[in-house]
Amino acid sequence: MTRRWTMLAACVISGGCAIGPRYTRPPAETPDSFKELADNDQWKMATPRDDQAKGAWWEIFGDPELNALESLVEINNQNVKQAQAQFREARAAVLGNRANAYPLIGVSPAITKTATGANGGRGVSASFTTFSLPADVSWEPDLWGRVRLAVEGAVGAAQVSAADLENIRLSEQALLAADYFALAA
Repeated sequence: MTRRWTMLAACVISGGCAIGPRYTRPPAETPDSFKELADNDQWKMATPRDDQAKGAWWEIFGDPELNALESLVEINNQNVKQAQAQFREARAAVLGNRANAYPLIGVSPAITKTATGANGGRGVSASFTTFSLPADVSWEPDLWGRVRLAVEGAVGAAQVSAADLENIRLSEQALLAADYFALAA
């Protein structure tokens, strides 16, 4: 009987440890019509950097009033504030998912003071103080990769949120500059 349980436990544990192989992109042959990358100094491969700040590009116009207005976009624009809040939420989700990999330790200390009056039956009053320090510890090993995959997903969502934030910031700055020059004209 013990042998059956051991075999069953071994099957469950060994079968549940891996979700599957990591994704690898299948190789694809590039047709001759798309081989302009080779030996062509005029072709540049795209390198998007959506999550990086674009800088103070509006300063090339040399207009101090525009510079002052552009500095207010970060502070007063509600679309930028919403994107910042979503980015902070995505970073917090990464930290929360990473925390699931560690043990959870909880402590709930309590102090109870009890007093009995002279009417306690013997005519004597007494005071009792009770201290308690219950602790809870729990941990779930990540055998099936649930925590690891949740962290990977949260990191990807945070990267997307960072790119969205920078793109929204750039869009609002460009919209302000276009409106400024339209009004000036």
